[in-house]
Amino acid sequence: MLTIDPEFPQVALPAPLPSIQLAKHLVIDFEANLICCNGKKKTLTFRERLLLLLLTKKMLASPEGWLSIDYLVSQLLPELSEEDDRLLKYPDPGHAIENIVTNVRRKLGEKPRQPQFLRNARRMGYQLRAESGYGYVISPLLEQQERILNFM
Repeated sequence: MLTIDPEFPQVALPAPLPSIQLAKHLVIDFEANLICCNGKKKTLTFRERLLLLLLTKKMLASPEGWLSIDYLVSQLLPELSEEDDRLLKYPDPGHAIENIVTNVRRKLGEKPRQPQFLRNARRMGYQLRAESGYGYVISPLLEQQERILNFM
C-alpha cells in the first residue's frame, strides 16, 4: 500500500493549456506548442508561443484591444539596461518584436502585405484577430473525449 508523507506538499497539476481556433483551417495549440495550418503542424519557439499567449489573452478579454510594442518588449525580451551587454544583442528591441511577429505570421500562413490574423497599427501595437464565427477556446479534454466517442 502506498503511503504519502504528511510533510510532502499536496499540489494539483496545472490544467492543460487550451487551444484556440482562429479559422476553419487554423488552430493554435498551446499545450503541444504548435500551430496547425491547413493540416500542417508548425512548432513554435519560446518567444513565438509567449507572443501568441499574450495576444490570445488580450483577444479573449477585449476583442478590439491592442498590445503596445513597449509592453511586448517588456514581456518577450530580457530586462535591458544601459550597462547590460545584452543591449548589444537587441540594439532596437522594437525590431526584435517585428522579427518574432514575422516568423509567427509565416507559420499562420499570412500574406506578408495583408495580414488577417496578426495585425498591427502604428502607435497602437499588435492585435490577434479571428475569422468571423471563430476565436473560441477548444478544451483539450473535450477534444480527447470527442475522439474517443467517434472511435466507438
